[in-house]
Amino acid sequence: MKVVFKLIAYMIVVATIIKVNTEDRMIMLGEVRSYGAVILAAHDAAVLNKSREAEGYVVFDEPVGTVKFRESLVHNLGLYPDMTPNNNAIFSGEIKIVGLYFVGDDKVPQDALGRPIYPFNFVANASYRGSGITVREQLFGPSVVALIEVPLNTESKPVQLKTAVYRYLDKRL
Repeated sequence: MKVVFKLIAYMIVVATIIKVNTEDRMIMLGEVRSYGAVILAAHDAAVLNKSREAEGYVVFDEPVGTVKFRESLVHNLGLYPDMTPNNNAIFSGEIKIVGLYFVGDDKVPQDALGRPIYPFNFVANASYRGSGITVREQLFGPSVVALIEVPLNTESKPVQLKTAVYRYLDKRL
């Protein structure tokens, strides 16, 4: 009888280890997928405003960039257009865009000749779950800063806040 109880105890321990390991892998996979997707989406959102390009400035087309950002997240994370998971075992609910900031040459301080000054310490406030959070990034050129909320599909239902910065590079830089 002692052998049966020991066997049951060992099986419970092994099952618990497997469950914890599986949940940990799901969290890691969700973090990696969401971080990679938000970086790609920030890259896709870096759409230039062509009217200012002739002046030598990098200025982003924010309305078009916002649409491209959402489309990229939907495509790269396998979501429905309303940002909810599409038969996805990794995410448990709607992916929310907490903040999307387009920081072009028009939004940074300029020197006496009118050239943008980098590095620039970007600070913005965003509303997150009923309270304010501060987004701080040091930018070394025109950039798109994105912040998304990702609910993961595990028993503990963790919510990850992912920040990505995409620095726009063109042939002149």
